[in-house]
Amino acid sequence: MARRRLEYVNIDDLQDADENPKLHDVVEIWHSIARHGFADVIAVDERTGQLLAGHGRKEALQWGHNLGAATPDGIVRTKDGNWQAPVLRGVRTANDAEAAALLVSLNQLTIAPGWDEGLAHLLGQYATADPEWLTGTGFSSETFAALMAEAAEPDFEPTGDEPPRLDQRNPTTCPQCSYSWRIDAGGNVETVEVVAVEHA
Repeated sequence: MARRRLEYVNIDDLQDADENPKLHDVVEIWHSIARHGFADVIAVDERTGQLLAGHGRKEALQWGHNLGAATPDGIVRTKDGNWQAPVLRGVRTANDAEAAALLVSLNQLTIAPGWDEGLAHLLGQYATADPEWLTGTGFSSETFAALMAEAAEPDFEPTGDEPPRLDQRNPTTCPQCSYSWRIDAGGNVETVEVVAVEHA
């Protein structure tokens, strides 16, 4: 069994995979790192020396470093000014086919299932009162408003000839936590009431 270990490596010494079809929002990733510190390590294949995971994080760190930004928490600044990131070592794939499968799975398995209905409540708790809370989450104010509007849609089929419309006067309430919101005439999310509920 190959032991896993963390090793700090200069970000410019990290070698990208020959093929990495994953797209990245480098600026948004950087905002997350600057806000929370470096919380998700990069992984390297010992067989090839190339990245298995972390291409976007590497690019974001290089972007921030080139801007002259402050060194994020979790990143080491060397005496010569370079940045070093924590890298997971000890992973060795059997061949190129297995390396490609692992690279894809490390990206796809985190996004393929999607989100359940609790996402609207989680975002709504914080982003409704403070839109800046969305910074670095991957959600914009537009996608947040669309998500909340979708969550407020009635879960039934209309019986009349008139198409269904969102009632902007009546709030939608989460049955689990009693968080209530509604969409105003401008399409913005408005908190109606938050009631603390004790769960057994």
